[in-house]
Amino acid sequence: MILYILLSNTNYKKIHIFTFIQLDISMKIKYTKILLFVCLLILSACDSKSSTNDPPPTIYNCEKELELLMVEYDKGIITANEYKNLKKEIQRNCRQKDKEKKNSDTNKGVPFVVNNNLYRVIASSTLSRSFGLTYNANNTIDGNLQTWWSPLTKQAGKKWLKVDLSQEMNIKGMKIHAGSHFPNFVYKGTGYGNLYLKNRRIKHLKIEFSDQSEEYIYLKDIDNIQEIYFDKTHFTSSVKLVILDKYDGYKWPDYCVSELQLIAIK
Repeated sequence: MILYILLSNTNYKKIHIFTFIQLDISMKIKYTKILLFVCLLILSACDSKSSTNDPPPTIYNCEKELELLMVEYDKGIITANEYKNLKKEIQRNCRQKDKEKKNSDTNKGVPFVVNNNLYRVIASSTLSRSFGLTYNANNTIDGNLQTWWSPLTKQAGKKWLKVDLSQEMNIKGMKIHAGSHFPNFVYKGTGYGNLYLKNRRIKHLKIEFSDQSEEYIYLKDIDNIQEIYFDKTHFTSSVKLVILDKYDGYKWPDYCVSELQLIAIK
């Protein structure tokens, strides 16, 4: 009598271990218990080995990949042009992996307002001085709601306001007052009352980031600072606000942004 024992073990990676043992037990029945005991030991060993020897998850090691690529080039396996193109691809993958890791690590971080000393603000255009007021882009980061940025009303193309950061940061949102806040404006003895509804307010924005991503947000028509959080965290060195739509003012056609602060993730 010939006994064939098939030992198989399957884990989540579909790895199969097959062991065939051919045993002749026709001569002496008394060895049956011994053989069965041996089989149990082998099964136990296979289960233990499969649970402890599973390969670790693959980690993309940029330095190692570049070293292996250099070895292939030195041995003449790849040409100089192939080496150059593959090196660029590896470096691009490394940058992408780094950004993905930073995004995943920071999505659950603690939000904080970025110090305005860490960035500068530029704009598509600036309205000329009038009524004793200036309307430059820096007014949006001076901490004073009664100053604001206004672009030229008839400028060509889209009107925009851009924040250039001194370094790449994980930006999660912003605080913005999208109008002219001046509850009781007086100029040369003439009272103009509350300026908020007299000027245009921002209604719809496209937000562009240096990583080539973008988001679209709608703002409420309220004379207050609005706190906005983006759909995801953006690892970026700039945030550009492009005006797409507005709430009309009943006296002047000027677009206004009184305050802007960026919210980042630690």
